[in-house]
Amino acid sequence: MTKTYSPDFANNYDTFIGGYSKQHKIVKKLIKKYHPTSKKLLEIACGTGNMLKAFNQTHTIYGLDISKDMINIAKSKLPKAKLYVKDMTNFNLKKKFDVVLCFYDAINHLISFKSWEKMFLQVSNHLDKNGIFIFDLTTMYRMIQRSKDPILVSKHKNMIITAFVTRVDKYTFKSRFQIIKKNDQQKWSCIEEYVVENCFEIEKVKKSLKKFFKIEEVFDYYQSVPTSKSKILFFICRKK
Repeated sequence: MTKTYSPDFANNYDTFIGGYSKQHKIVKKLIKKYHPTSKKLLEIACGTGNMLKAFNQTHTIYGLDISKDMINIAKSKLPKAKLYVKDMTNFNLKKKFDVVLCFYDAINHLISFKSWEKMFLQVSNHLDKNGIFIFDLTTMYRMIQRSKDPILVSKHKNMIITAFVTRVDKYTFKSRFQIIKKNDQQKWSCIEEYVVENCFEIEKVKKSLKKFFKIEEVFDYYQSVPTSKSKILFFICRKK
């Protein structure tokens, strides 16, 4: 099971994550390439619904997330979408989908590789014949580099976000995020959240995926061709 975010963190999640336009363009292009006739789309770990929003006019959209607070925000943006509070490693919607998505390194929040494989199985069970699964992951290289850095700081209008990453063990990294913001009374407040992420060898991930899918493509979010120094990888898989 993944950890749920606090209500305060959920309410500031959209600012914390930042822009979505690049991801939207990439995913739309991939769906057009690999399943141009798709109509029904599910996003697991959909958060506040920002990826789903990009398909509101082209697909019948469904989403699930373990956070009730995130789902409530998503419902306010997507009143016609079918949204559920569910764990992405253990769900049964009793429906089949043309496309299943999982983004913003949600898979890295699963606590063990067994959980990754449980999620792959659930996705496979929910895909229709010829259905595709598109997801991203944060690589171990990226998290190791971030754990070597001092505190990372970014600014957004009346908000400052800090991130400090420590390596817990071979596969596990713990991040402390702080959202420091000024309220309407011009007073500063601080929201603190701890997030645990797990990263595994890419060949191990591919081997597991091949139990359920044909891997159509893997590419680097920043430079197209994957290398040992890739930070974010996109996987496009088709149900066997």
